[in-house]
Amino acid sequence: MSKWKISSVQRIYKRCLSHKHEVVVVRVIFNCVYAYCKACGRVYRIRAGVVEEIPEEEWEGRSLREEVCEV
Repeated sequence: MSKWKISSVQRIYKRCLSHKHEVVVVRVIFNCVYAYCKACGRVYRIRAGVVEEIPEEEWEGRSLREEVCEV
């Protein structure tokens, strides 16, 4: 079963953007955009009409904090 849970653009706005958190696009692969909120430590996967999220601790890639700092 996937660790990702269904989310929405409205949730990204309510949780992050309306509180002036910095949300950055960290990766674009095929039909997916991966965005990371520096304040919340959440990774958002936005696919053709579907937004999903996962806590940074469960993200299985390279540390996004390191990746975001390199940009």
